[in-house]
Amino acid sequence: QECGSSLTAETHTKFYPRTNNTVTYTYYRCSKKKGHCNQRYIAKQEIEVQIRELIQKVSLTPTAYKKFLVWLEKDRQEAKLNSQAQINGLTGELKAIEIKLDRLINAYLDQLIDPQNYRDKKNELIQAKAGLQDKLKDINSIGNTWLEPFSQWTEQAFHACKILRAKNNGHELAFMAKTVSSNLFLYNQKLLVNYASPGWNVFASTRT
Repeated sequence: QECGSSLTAETHTKFYPRTNNTVTYTYYRCSKKKGHCNQRYIAKQEIEVQIRELIQKVSLTPTAYKKFLVWLEKDRQEAKLNSQAQINGLTGELKAIEIKLDRLINAYLDQLIDPQNYRDKKNELIQAKAGLQDKLKDINSIGNTWLEPFSQWTEQAFHACKILRAKNNGHELAFMAKTVSSNLFLYNQKLLVNYASPGWNVFASTRT
């Protein structure tokens, strides 16, 4: 709400003599926990329609989902090959440094190099070796950090589509709305949303 308070559900029943039926209506209104608020109530059916609209903007149909999986696997394989190429290159450089260290030790033992030059050259090679080992560790531990979040987003977007296809699932709709958004606001009976990630904001903006 504009006042910063949360919404609360309020149920009313109305009896219709002509049909002899009692109908229950549910409305959402500002809880007014932070003081006066000018926002009007909104019917449950209307807010559900708007929640479906905001979820639909970040959902993937089965056809689109399959295409995204193909792109994801292609990128994953390319990233794997690229990482392996980097690992092979760094491993080769490490082996070359090990050979240089062995030759340096042999030269020192054969008194072909003085102690000071030996220490200086040894420290230089050890520092270079440590730097290469750090790079290898980064490749193995970090890898391509964007692939996993993108994979999770794809799964959530497809799950959103499945939830939209179901009926009478207000609880699941509300949970998905909280999943895809960081904040929801109600202004002039219109549900406004800040999506949970910049990527979702961009994706949603292309589907308005």
